[in-house]
Amino acid sequence: MNNQNNVLEFKNKVKNISNEYDIDINDSPENVEYDHTGENPDKNGLIKKEAKVVQDGTTGALFPIDDDYSDLDLDIVTEEEKRIDAEFQKVIDETELPKEYIIESLKETFNFASDEDLEVLYNVVKRLDNGEEFSVYNAIPENVRNYISTFTVGYTDRNAKRIFIKEFLSNLTTEIRSFKAYDNISKFKQEKTDEIIDNDFKELYNDYFKDQKERFEHGFRDRYELLNRDKSEEAQDKAKLALDIAEGYKESYTLTKFKKDVFSHKGKYKFKKIELEKPERYLNNFNLKYANNPDFNNADISLIQPILMEFLTKYYPEKEYTKMDTVLFIYAFVKYTMNFSANKLSDHTFMFYFVNNLRVFKLVTSEYDIEFVKTVIGNVSEIIDVLVEVNKL
Repeated sequence: MNNQNNVLEFKNKVKNISNEYDIDINDSPENVEYDHTGENPDKNGLIKKEAKVVQDGTTGALFPIDDDYSDLDLDIVTEEEKRIDAEFQKVIDETELPKEYIIESLKETFNFASDEDLEVLYNVVKRLDNGEEFSVYNAIPENVRNYISTFTVGYTDRNAKRIFIKEFLSNLTTEIRSFKAYDNISKFKQEKTDEIIDNDFKELYNDYFKDQKERFEHGFRDRYELLNRDKSEEAQDKAKLALDIAEGYKESYTLTKFKKDVFSHKGKYKFKKIELEKPERYLNNFNLKYANNPDFNNADISLIQPILMEFLTKYYPEKEYTKMDTVLFIYAFVKYTMNFSANKLSDHTFMFYFVNNLRVFKLVTSEYDIEFVKTVIGNVSEIIDVLVEVNKL
């Protein structure tokens, strides 16, 4: 099967977002350095100089670096990673999908569909799951087509609507398979633990989060300070962008605003039991944010459940968290980010790095990084405790 969503693809690329914000090395502060003692500064005290820069592969943004970071590679992908990615994907691809499971999952998303409609949709999902190329638009029932089209308000191009409908069903198909594969994924992770974290592989992720925090919280904040000295509208816009990215990254591990929203609006996060039993529809709400950004298809919310379960059990065994508790957290995260946009860098930085960093937890080894992991899991635990109480699970 040709599954487009390679869930462990460690490639950090972006084209669309960096272009949208017009972050260009020729007119941005990477070629500018503040100098208190230099001669002939401009009216803002800035002097044109050459400076080394790094382009973050995930956000696409550029920022100045010290010599100590000149050899930092933000796009490291080893052959070992590729091999493990392929094995991980194989576990998902080979997961059996019983017809009854697919039908029940489709009912959750299309609760208005008749038995005849569901049979048609089942066949569409099977064809998509097998990697078949065909006109999804023409293959689905008209009432389903009309329902999905309600999400394309503002689309004027007919072909764009057809593409969106195909992406919607393709993404739903992927989520149905991914969620069904949870148990197999957990088993695979257990079997591969020793192999994944052998000494050579662990060395690759030594101080992974320490370096990452340095790039975001210092690199982008330094960039903000530099830009903020220039009071022109263009510089101020870019300064705000740099600060937003730094703040978005910090929120991805502190979860401060997320916690505050859950604690302050508990009723908002009360879910019906029937909703929790079939999560595909909620998962789709998040992953569709990245449906038109294939470079970000590793930001797959469906795969964090077994990771959360593993580390919550490791650090909080006395709380005896269950799989449903972690599913409840994912629901809350999706609801909290419902109005977030993957095309807004501050939102994207928060969402992407929360989801993506969880996948690295197993690989880090340094004392600093382990404490980072404990911090994130501790914040997740606090949120789950409130959610469980609210939902009386």
